[in-house]
Amino acid sequence: MFTKSIDKTFLWIGVIFLVALEIYCAKLAFENLAEIISDFLLYIIVPINIIPILLLFSGKKIRLAIGILMVLGLIVVPYQLFLNDKLINLKEESANITAYLHKYEIVNKKLPSDLSGYTFSFPKLQKNFNYYIDKQSGKEQFYLTYFVGSNSTHHFYSSEDDKWGYNPD
Repeated sequence: MFTKSIDKTFLWIGVIFLVALEIYCAKLAFENLAEIISDFLLYIIVPINIIPILLLFSGKKIRLAIGILMVLGLIVVPYQLFLNDKLINLKEESANITAYLHKYEIVNKKLPSDLSGYTFSFPKLQKNFNYYIDKQSGKEQFYLTYFVGSNSTHHFYSSEDDKWGYNPD
């Protein structure tokens, strides 16, 4: 009897942890993929957890309930954690690139035409970056953008404003 209550306690702790992790990862999808994907995960996929939770409460079809919970967790969690790790590396790289560009501009009194003089800390992420110069304002300004999981969204830096921004869709 005592063992069954401990098993149920651990089961419910696991369920709560998994659903909380799914919610966290669904929110990560906002910066990693797009607002639409984040909303889909948060408002469609995560609420499906209600079905296996109700099955667990009823005490029937416990294996089916655990299976559904695991499938939902696998749909949401691993890919978002992978993309979030990529986001951390992209943010570090982007900070290094902007520092390089500002230093280059101070030393050479102009901006580089491309990033070929910059050595990437994470070379595989080079394809995620775009750099361009705007000369229309009378003074050269540069823009640096990067995407994480979808190239329809991007994080961007403007040297004119000296600020980072994000466009989710």
